[in-house]
Amino acid sequence: MMDIAHTCCFTGHRPEALFAHGEDETGIFLAVSAAVGDAVCDGYTDFLCGGSRGGDMIFADAVIAAREAHPSVKLHCILPCRNQSEKWSADDRSRYADMLDAADSVVCLSERYHTGCMQMRNRYMVERSSLLIAAYYRGQSGGTEYTVKYAKRRGLRTVSLLTAPADDSNQLSLL
Repeated sequence: MMDIAHTCCFTGHRPEALFAHGEDETGIFLAVSAAVGDAVCDGYTDFLCGGSRGGDMIFADAVIAAREAHPSVKLHCILPCRNQSEKWSADDRSRYADMLDAADSVVCLSERYHTGCMQMRNRYMVERSSLLIAAYYRGQSGGTEYTVKYAKRRGLRTVSLLTAPADDSNQLSLL
């Protein structure tokens, strides 16, 4: 059983939105890795990841890297549905399979995709965490922004890595 006080979850955009403003995967990985490292230093040991393309996979890679130096660190993949990856490219499905193989646990919330299953996954993670790491662009509507707002309403400490005012989308940077 995970201790909520030592559990961190993640939310982030899919690749189409995550890299739309000139950021690259290496830069985002370094920022996410630094945030995960800070969380580990603060005593966080359990990291919940939704397993989607883009930010989630970068987060999983950062947690796996942190686990090498800190064996108490655990990666828990919380999947919205068993068939989440069925329409993804072969490369994305391969990376997904590697992530699941490297996870310390995998929880699947639904057998098949259905309306609301992604939101159900996001709520599940937030409700079991005390820290949210978010790689998102403020003002870009969707599941990532919903998750950040939900976490704040629930009182989670939130670390935002990619943000910018909605009217300044060309000046985004890693914080």
